[in-house]
Amino acid sequence: MSRHSVDTDGSRLPWVWIMEILLSELEARRYDYPHCWDRVKHADGHTEMALFIRPNHVMDHLSTAPHLRAKFDALPIKTGRIFKNQLLQSPVVLADGVEKTIHGRRQGHLTAISLPQLEKLGLYAAPDVQP
Repeated sequence: MSRHSVDTDGSRLPWVWIMEILLSELEARRYDYPHCWDRVKHADGHTEMALFIRPNHVMDHLSTAPHLRAKFDALPIKTGRIFKNQLLQSPVVLADGVEKTIHGRRQGHLTAISLPQLEKLGLYAAPDVQP
């Protein structure tokens, strides 16, 4: 079977590459922009764990972190706007334009990323949730 027909599960999409790098940076505690982990309650009452970020912050981090320069240069997309558009077209976004209090400051325009949906793509997060 051809290699290109095997990679149809989303592993070749740029937003998936970016999320993989972001999750690694979060786990290593090298991502300093405002973000948080929280549960999103759906209309039917069940809750789902999500990561709340601003896509522009993610791209700013990738473009300015010296240890990520080679990875950023290899990415086919370079702006937060395009990254956000790709996220919105994917099944991983639970909500957009969310406001949260992070470290005592109100943060707006956050995008909620579903952790169970990321796991379906082989991306695993280690949420830092305070009890």
